[in-house]
Amino acid sequence: MRRYEKRGAWLGEAGTLGSDAGQMRKPTAVATVGTLSIAVLDVENRRILSYDLSGQLRGTLIDLDGESLKDRVGRIDPVALAADRGGAFYIADAERDRLLAFDFGGNYVRTLGGYGARPGSFRGLCGLAVSRHGDLVTTERVNARLQWLDPGGRVLGTWALPVSPGRGGLPVAVDDSARIAVADELSGQLWVFDRHGRTLAATAGLKGPRGLAFARDGSLLVTEAAAGRVRRLALESQLEGAAAPKE
Repeated sequence: MRRYEKRGAWLGEAGTLGSDAGQMRKPTAVATVGTLSIAVLDVENRRILSYDLSGQLRGTLIDLDGESLKDRVGRIDPVALAADRGGAFYIADAERDRLLAFDFGGNYVRTLGGYGARPGSFRGLCGLAVSRHGDLVTTERVNARLQWLDPGGRVLGTWALPVSPGRGGLPVAVDDSARIAVADELSGQLWVFDRHGRTLAATAGLKGPRGLAFARDGSLLVTEAAAGRVRRLALESQLEGAAAPKE
């Protein structure tokens, strides 16, 4: 895990390749938990690690192979991680197309969704974000759609995404004004929608986008795995039609 300041200057890093304490294998997602912690999804070690804001390891927050959790929910194939401002967080499980909710201490709370095409269920779940009010935003590749859910799983909105089947990610992010960004790892396309699904901005040519995050200044950060870089895109406000974000 590497940390950078807002202009891209390197601040520090944590972790090495491995399975021991403080090591990771295929870290896939990062989420702030409350105001003092960072959670990292360590996919191949099947755990969620907790760090403080300076990058110091606090320990394993969730062992996805722990007997207690497996007895309650079965096997988990984690593909995305997100947290709300109160410290609760969610894991997107591709194995059973569901969302697993946990409290700030890493204790399992409930399961949302499940396999299907009806609203509130998922097929090809691969992206997850949490709004400032704790609502959930999900993306699905098989159903080719985005869903906006309340914390209890009730559907508040949904619209189609112009994506094709495949194994690539569909990272999603939402900002405090309810703008929603979605990127397609396979096609390199990026869209920004308003709360009702109207396209505010769109661009193409990204190289394997796997992560999105809105910065406090309203710009959009995009991690491009194929290019090995992070790009910052400035989004124009109050667009009358779809426009391209500016780098």
